[in-house]
Amino acid sequence: MAEKLAGPLGRHIFFGADKVCWPVDWRRPACWAVPPVPNMDGREFGPLTNTEDMAFNHPRWLNSGTIMGPIKEVREMFRATLDLINEVYDPEYEFRESDQFYLSDVWGLQELERIQMQKEENPEAVVMQPPEDGWVPNLEPAYSYNFHIAMDYWSLMFQTWAGYAEWVDWRKFIGPLYSVEVTQNHRNNSDFVPWSLHMQADGMRSLKRIFNSTSDETMGATVNELIRKSEFGANIVTKQTFPLLHVTGEKGALDAFWPRLWFFPYGRSLIRSAINWFQAEEHYGPELIDNRVWYPAHPYPKDIRESDGGAWSDASNDNATVYWLGFDELCAEHHSILFGED
Repeated sequence: MAEKLAGPLGRHIFFGADKVCWPVDWRRPACWAVPPVPNMDGREFGPLTNTEDMAFNHPRWLNSGTIMGPIKEVREMFRATLDLINEVYDPEYEFRESDQFYLSDVWGLQELERIQMQKEENPEAVVMQPPEDGWVPNLEPAYSYNFHIAMDYWSLMFQTWAGYAEWVDWRKFIGPLYSVEVTQNHRNNSDFVPWSLHMQADGMRSLKRIFNSTSDETMGATVNELIRKSEFGANIVTKQTFPLLHVTGEKGALDAFWPRLWFFPYGRSLIRSAINWFQAEEHYGPELIDNRVWYPAHPYPKDIRESDGGAWSDASNDNATVYWLGFDELCAEHHSILFGED
């Protein structure tokens, strides 16, 4: 039934998950129509799970700051979002410029359509219900609202920060089989015993590849040494060492966590190895993705310095071309913070 409603997994667009529906307005389908988090129970964040405090909520709602999906579906979703903006934009509305407001409303329409499909399939199906003053927009029968939007509830890709201060931290995996002992009884169980959280295998494989392509003696003699002396972000509720942190909410966490990220001491060396790798026309990774080998759409400029980095612009300028923005142009005043250089 799930695949019938949502389509095949390979077409999904994944967003990070928030612990609050933002902007908060429980009349919106983006707030009330979205499904509960699969496989999370009523004590996942302890005895106060899903009570009044946001920190103890399940991560049920869309966060628009992190998006990953197939380009065709992503473009269709953005077109639908722009259509919605053109339809409902209110210059007097407080959050009129919030991308999350519009993207989550598109998701809300998708979930409203799925509720209707479930009820048509089974009139006895238990579905989400609106509050008394909840909005239930009329859906056009000839239009599909299935934009393949899905949430990364378990932080397999994206870890949002707001509401996770008690459960997310940076840890050294120095125990057996690259583990760390977790002694925090976050569920407040009377029979709690400490348990071991292990690093994800795919993360270790990625680190090995990076280590083998980078010349920096300070990394250690082996990738095992690098892993054991580094800290990695871990979520003790989802039991994941997540690949990406999105600092939602209080931004002071950026200052606290940046120097603790595993790559921080080796920034210059990693940039140098990446430039050399792609200037040699190497691909992104050894494994096929969607039965293809993937290369950068735009290689590094030929005259780039080995110790430099940067980014390509988009093509929204007057002549619709991309151009290179080096680190000096992007963030020269912040070099000391980025690389820990005096």
